[in-house]
Amino acid sequence: MRPRFLIPLLLLAALAVALALLAARHPPPPYPRPPARHHDPMPAGHPDFGDAAPGWMAEVIPMHQAVRRAGQRFEGRVLDIALLPPGPGPSPLVYRIRLLTRAGDVLDIRMDALDGRFLELRGADLSGVRRDKPNRKD
Repeated sequence: MRPRFLIPLLLLAALAVALALLAARHPPPPYPRPPARHHDPMPAGHPDFGDAAPGWMAEVIPMHQAVRRAGQRFEGRVLDIALLPPGPGPSPLVYRIRLLTRAGDVLDIRMDALDGRFLELRGADLSGVRRDKPNRKD
């Protein structure tokens, strides 16, 4: 064998041995892999919805629909939306939506998470943020 082919061949053999040793040291994960979690567990200090009826979560309107309803009724940019835990009020589950108005004020909207009714509205200049043609389907 010619010397110019000998050195690359030895390097290739050494690389193959090193990769084989590395693969033997760290076996691949078992197949099939465990299913991916759909959500992370809630961090400590957050409310637990364990005492809510199981069917409620299936009936809750999605967050994007709640944001769309609020956007149809009020002008502003959504800052935050949160599903509040069951409380003593008229609705067991409530979305809290915070909007930033053009004037720079924060509008706090409480919406029934089961049927999308507006329950409460707080903020400055409430008449100025309401759209001309409100959504009357609510």
